[in-house]
Amino acid sequence: MNSKTITLAAAIGMFMSTLDTGIINIAIPVLIKDFHTTLSFVSMTVTGYTLALCISILLFGVLADRFGRVKIYLYGLWLFSLSSLLCALSTSIMQLVIFRALQGLGAAMLQATAISLVTTLIAPEHRNKSLGIVIMFAGSGPVIGPAIGGFLISIFGWQAIFLINIPICLLGIALCRKFKEKPNKLLSTINGGSLAVIIFFVASVIVTAIALSNKFIPHIVYQVGCVMIVLSIIVLLVHELKSSTSILPASILLNPNVITAMLGLFVMGFSTVMVFMLPPIYLMHAFGFAPYQVGIVALLAPLSMMVASNQAHKVIKRLGTKYTLSIGLGLIVTPLAVLSVSSMMSHLAYLCLMLVVFGAGCGLLQPSATILLMSEIEQSKHSVFTSLSRMQVNIAIALGAAFVAIMLPEKTMTTINIHYAWEVALVIAAFVLLLSWVIYMSRKIRLIKSALD
Repeated sequence: MNSKTITLAAAIGMFMSTLDTGIINIAIPVLIKDFHTTLSFVSMTVTGYTLALCISILLFGVLADRFGRVKIYLYGLWLFSLSSLLCALSTSIMQLVIFRALQGLGAAMLQATAISLVTTLIAPEHRNKSLGIVIMFAGSGPVIGPAIGGFLISIFGWQAIFLINIPICLLGIALCRKFKEKPNKLLSTINGGSLAVIIFFVASVIVTAIALSNKFIPHIVYQVGCVMIVLSIIVLLVHELKSSTSILPASILLNPNVITAMLGLFVMGFSTVMVFMLPPIYLMHAFGFAPYQVGIVALLAPLSMMVASNQAHKVIKRLGTKYTLSIGLGLIVTPLAVLSVSSMMSHLAYLCLMLVVFGAGCGLLQPSATILLMSEIEQSKHSVFTSLSRMQVNIAIALGAAFVAIMLPEKTMTTINIHYAWEVALVIAAFVLLLSWVIYMSRKIRLIKSALD
């Protein structure tokens, strides 16, 4: 099979699923007016999509490893196309909310399988470059989304932001029909108990994050959510240790390379929210920038990420996967440290430079972390751990958004709050990195001792 065809097909799915995560945001005022509804109802079109995506992505990863990645990916493209059409035909806000959730299920199918298509169908000599391209497309979705959405809405109406998905998905379907893949015979059973607990855990985390960031939701909701998170973790650990068909085997989860890759992706997801939300708020409050000026500055990070992702395979080839990942993490954490100093953030040039540095870090980290993760996992579980990594990034983003909402309450939003948010974000990111390093080194020491014995 042609590696370029596989790369393009995988890139289409990742691009569409990330594009529609945020493209609807620009249509919110229009939807409120057209459906004669409130912001709280329209915002459900965003949270419904995110919830459906996060809750179901691991399920589709398991199904893809069992019944075929190409098959699940194709189903995802068809479901995404159908749900996009239904969204465009919606005549009430509740219909739109339901169809957006259905669209989220299609996005979960795509994100669960896109990376594993590359890692299992493309020859090793072309794999790293293809991963960089697919991740570049995934990163370009949120960048292009607002611009495409604003253009389509102003000329054709809000329905166009959904109809545009259909021809792109049909192109992906046409490409995928050329792929041939045998079902995976290594997975004879699906551990339904562990899968249900994991889905419950993810749902609890997302609902808790939404409750924390929304002042209209009673405190009891996120308090109960926190209890459910702890209980689900305990139940999952007990069930996985007793089960002979673990979805997430301890031998893999305790692997130092897997831990490093997963925690690195978590730091990236959490930090991404900081970098995409705090600078625009600061620019408007401290510099009095207009929205279009804020938009221009905000493009620096995602554009830098796209460039770095496209060149990541060259860096990995020269320096190796682990060193590239370490450099990416360093470039991600550096802006948090620099911008936590108020005197540095007050200079626009430093702020712009740090956005570029952060984007480059993300562009290097995502491909290297994915390659490191997949290198430690047998192909029969590639879709499961691809789903797990994407799910973790989405959870980190949700937690980051809740953190920003808590740190920057609307009525008391000041530059002091923003600087404090940078400082706390830096502490959280540094703690996770330190935890990763400690686990990695302790595991390495045990391996060395066992080898000597």
